[in-house]
Amino acid sequence: QRPDREAAWAALQVEASLARAAIERRDQAALVSATARIETGLQRLLAGSPGLAQKRRIAAELKSIPLHADSPLAGSTLQQLRALRGQ
Repeated sequence: QRPDREAAWAALQVEASLARAAIERRDQAALVSATARIETGLQRLLAGSPGLAQKRRIAAELKSIPLHADSPLAGSTLQQLRALRGQ
């Protein structure tokens, strides 16, 4: 059973890396998928553990990170190009 647990922890580390990469790429769908797999893995590994709720809460917080920054300048270059084209 120990090799299975070690493999499960290794899989969680891979999923954490995938979640980190999704955040860096601003890929919301990949982040949601990775955190869902993390939550499932945590449930299997830590069922009945007092730390499970905290770790699942952290995974849920990760899943809800907004990856698209609202910037007042977003799209301004496109607007400027359109304005130039219209002149």
